[in-house]
Amino acid sequence: MIATGYMLAVGLDPAAKGEFVFDRQLEHEKALRAAYPILRAKMEPDLSAFLQTDPRHADDREEVALQAADMVAWHVRRTWRDGIEGLRRASAAGPDIVSLPARHVLFDEGKLRHLANVATRTVRDLNTVFPYEAQRLAADFGGMASIVNLDQISRARPLQPVELISFPAIGTGRFRLVNRCEALCRPHLHRRSGNRCLGEASAA
Repeated sequence: MIATGYMLAVGLDPAAKGEFVFDRQLEHEKALRAAYPILRAKMEPDLSAFLQTDPRHADDREEVALQAADMVAWHVRRTWRDGIEGLRRASAAGPDIVSLPARHVLFDEGKLRHLANVATRTVRDLNTVFPYEAQRLAADFGGMASIVNLDQISRARPLQPVELISFPAIGTGRFRLVNRCEALCRPHLHRRSGNRCLGEASAA
């Protein structure tokens, strides 16, 4: 969003400066404050200079700019559903919004890859993952942990201790450790629901 705002603003005025205000989202504010200094340190000088202040969060009941952004976002969604002509009739503001200049192609593949790499490095430097990665990890944790643990066990030398991934206390009851089953002849985990074998994928 910051890069897009920069591209749009300097296209109209090369000396433009920007301020970013996000709608209040308590679950994301701490992460943004922690990530932004790292992100800014990796920005190109022109982009960093474009930002006068760090992004902040505000209440849309008090911040006029957020109210305007909400209005535009509502009209954009109507455009996807009804098209430009539908947007003209969507509200009293529709004709004025349709008349605003728009640029839909701002980044080529190289610039998009660069932005993705910067974002990924920033998240990794914070020793964390993206929200969508966290959701995937949570959904697949049982299977992934079992596969890694099985690999650790298979590589272990006789009579040597093996450090296995532990399961969190919450949700542990969904799994049970079995010594062997039809798919695998070594210790591994099954889901209690349906007795699904979590080590079956690693057997292949």
